[in-house]
Amino acid sequence: MSGLTALGVTATPYAADVTDSAAMAEVISRVDATGHRLAGVVHAAMTLDDAPLTELTDERIRAVLAPKLAGAAVLDALTREHDLRLFWLYSSFTTAVGNVKQSAYVGGNLFTEALARRRHGTEAAIAVAWGALGDCGHVAREGLVPSMEALGTVALGSREALDALDSLAASGTVVAGVGRHDWARLRTFLPTLTTPRFAALLPADGDLGGHTRQDLVAALADLTAEEALTTVGGTLAEYLAQILQTDAARLDPKLPLQDYGVDSLMAAELLTTLRQRLDVEIPPLELLQSGVTVTDLARHVLLRLGVRTTDTANG
Repeated sequence: MSGLTALGVTATPYAADVTDSAAMAEVISRVDATGHRLAGVVHAAMTLDDAPLTELTDERIRAVLAPKLAGAAVLDALTREHDLRLFWLYSSFTTAVGNVKQSAYVGGNLFTEALARRRHGTEAAIAVAWGALGDCGHVAREGLVPSMEALGTVALGSREALDALDSLAASGTVVAGVGRHDWARLRTFLPTLTTPRFAALLPADGDLGGHTRQDLVAALADLTAEEALTTVGGTLAEYLAQILQTDAARLDPKLPLQDYGVDSLMAAELLTTLRQRLDVEIPPLELLQSGVTVTDLARHVLLRLGVRTTDTANG
């Protein structure tokens, strides 16, 4: 990393548990004894244990909090008397948007962000909320890049990410995020993105493409049942095309969704889109049945919209 290279950092193979104050004090003393002053700290330790909060025991929560919370506190206390040029703490994008299975991890990250703000008054400090990294770290090791990109978070390369961190540190920023996100797609899965603090990042509803419920109901009013089915099918094709990142014109409304590679994650996104845009609830089993097509789904939507077409009006 360019910033660390400029600082003349020397890598020394000392190892210790970051939560062990005595062990970390020994590491710092050994660094000081080399004649090269300790110039900075990068705290990137973490432990994950993903599960709903109701399933977590005190022991499991402590195990996740320890490297983040206790480790950051130890490093803070031991380096207060050092003239550091950087004190970097790693947080996560999930800290801002929430994750029902990472409550302890999110809590630990919140502590690092609070510590950066407290420490910043006297020394350089920054907490960075990382998005997905595609060439190293947990996301890469676990093969999570494809699923995260399907959700709307595009993986960064480590060089790109660290260059961005260098720029943030030079700007005097205290807490910031580094990532690449498709905010319109993420909004489908993350209700927290509709809160005011994310307003500047999200496109207006009209920028998402396709009809809203009011638009669609108005468009169906004077159509026959067959025309209404085609119109609704066209709207669903637009939604599905956004999820598949393709052109709606390439989708055959009579072809099973599975033939387009629609998996459970994509199906969930489509159902969420229908709920948010059209206020229509479709049971997941109806969508996941083998052989279900866009036309089949359009029939379900048309029924739930309760629109009277010219055929029914004249009947």
